[in-house]
Amino acid sequence: AKEIDDFTFVLFLDQDSLLKKGMISIYNEHYKKLKNQYKIAVLGVSNTQKLYNDYIKVNQIISSGTFTPLAVFQDIGYFDEDLFIDFVEYDWCWRAKAKGYEIFSIRECRLLTHMHGDGKVNILGTSMVKPSNVRLYYQYRNLLTLLKRSYVPLKWKISMALKMLLKIPIYIFILKDKQATLKHIFRGFSDSFLKKGGKYID
Repeated sequence: AKEIDDFTFVLFLDQDSLLKKGMISIYNEHYKKLKNQYKIAVLGVSNTQKLYNDYIKVNQIISSGTFTPLAVFQDIGYFDEDLFIDFVEYDWCWRAKAKGYEIFSIRECRLLTHMHGDGKVNILGTSMVKPSNVRLYYQYRNLLTLLKRSYVPLKWKISMALKMLLKIPIYIFILKDKQATLKHIFRGFSDSFLKKGGKYID
């Protein structure tokens, strides 16, 4: 596109995300160090304090706060719009990995603010995100869709499928409109089987 001809990288941010000061310069420094050793798909934020190295290779990363060379989109392709809105960046990362690219989490790079869902609830001492019903639709529809894709890691498929199935009774318990919750979850399953993607239409 002509409007991005003068740019080399793209920085993805959610509307509720704030960057740590100096992150663009930190990303640029790491990119220069790593580009001669690896095919880099994306550099992203760290969500843990336990990184002992400056960076770590990961299989997937959230898109908010990521620093991506524009040129890689010509090889990997763009985000899959049919997966709007959950697991979109994971799918892109796995496609990149399948083409020999690497994804890095950079220790110094963190998001100061990044919210998920409609707040959190405490279940038996564990903090859990409270999603909206429409978000549940996307999560279950896209999960089922990704289970069918060969490049998606088997470990992720098994762990996420079990996790999401176990969460159904919890969601029914914590969300007020239980009927609407079940409706959106099973609509997600149905639309995946019918190969319906994109934005939810009631």
